[in-house]
Amino acid sequence: MARTDPQVNLRFPAELKERLEAHARQNKRSLTAEIVRRLEQSFHLGEILAESGEIAELAARDATHTTAVFKWMQEQQSATIRLLETIAKSDGHLSPTFMDALRTMIANKGSKDAGFPLHPGDDKEDSPAT
Repeated sequence: MARTDPQVNLRFPAELKERLEAHARQNKRSLTAEIVRRLEQSFHLGEILAESGEIAELAARDATHTTAVFKWMQEQQSATIRLLETIAKSDGHLSPTFMDALRTMIANKGSKDAGFPLHPGDDKEDSPAT
């Protein structure tokens, strides 16, 4: 710090001044250097807290999406099990009605009316073709 830096006269509670002086001695700094260092760190801490808030928000969004994907996977598994159970009960002779329904589901697998659980993100508004 240069002697040309502005001076500020402050009043501190005696206990705080003693703590600052003890830390200044421990850190081999002047009282002024200790105060300046701590003030600078407080600004840096504010920036870190703001960034961590942004990270927490991203993590929450990611957790929400992960939960949706997990639910979708469970729905896919349940639908597959139901299909396999139906096939197993048929002794290999599936009714024409069942086969027609299955063919329709497969043909329409990308639409909301397909009968298959949609993947999270597939339920968003259709975007223009790229």
